Amino acid sequence: MISTGTDIKPLECLVFMRAVRSSGYFEQMIGRGVRTINPEDLRAVTGDADAKTHFIIVDAVGVYESVKTDSQALSGDPSTPPEPNGAPPRDHNQILDDVSVDQVLNTGFTPQSSTQVTRVIHAFKQFIDQNMDDLSALQILCERPGAQGKLTVDSLNKLEESLQQHSNGLTCESLWFAYQNRFPNKVRGSFEWRTDIISIIRFAMGYTFFLDPFSAIVNRKFEEWITGKAFTQEQREWLEMVRDHIATSLDIRMSDFELAPFAELGNGAKVYQLFGDDLDNILTDLTEKLVS
Repeated sequence: MISTGTDIKPLECLVFMRAVRSSGYFEQMIGRGVRTINPEDLRAVTGDADAKTHFIIVDAVGVYESVKTDSQALSGDPSTPPEPNGAPPRDHNQILDDVSVDQVLNTGFTPQSSTQVTRVIHAFKQFIDQNMDDLSALQILCERPGAQGKLTVDSLNKLEESLQQHSNGLTCESLWFAYQNRFPNKVRGSFEWRTDIISIIRFAMGYTFFLDPFSAIVNRKFEEWITGKAFTQEQREWLEMVRDHIATSLDIRMSDFELAPFAELGNGAKVYQLFGDDLDNILTDLTEKLVS
């Protein structure tokens, strides 16, 4: 419990995980976050920080909305304070709920955190500029002249690793929330998969006007690709499963048909039965269309 006597100047996040009924106690706990610290000492703890300009409160139990009273000292044994009207002492042992499942109702930046949003977006563009020559995924996504190869999960993994080394605060989620906060009319949908970094980079560099989840872009391209082609209903259902696989994996291989959901419907033997010798050409053409 972070209250009286605690002085952790670099502290940037307070998490309330139990009820607080004392207004004085509550103010003491909030006060732990307002401790100031010079930028040099802060960087010794958080390497990519410039200065401590604010702190974050995560209220998991509704402390802010609860009614609080001025606390008063109790006489006698503090562990078993007397109850009014001679009632038996209450059990002050905390009950831990390991059955109920917590649900995040909302996450993102608050309106007061415009400075943080600016820093995230600036740091991301700085990362792109500094790593363009070293990361093939960036070269392809930014349409760099001479870019070779195609986007793969491995190239995105390298991109993600480099992004974390540049700043541990630059995750796909934080970037999505930052752009959503800065451009609320241009961000459609919410973050879904790691491949959404593709959409984020293209939007950040101005190649797209809207920021959509990568799966939404893949779905639109799929409809364009399949329009006018003569596939049966069963063939289309398998192609839609292929589409969903490519949206998260950027590729499709014959070995993938041995995994769910393909395996449950007949695996590689079934897909070859449906498409015959045209299968390889169809998969290659579809992959190029969806990932390009």
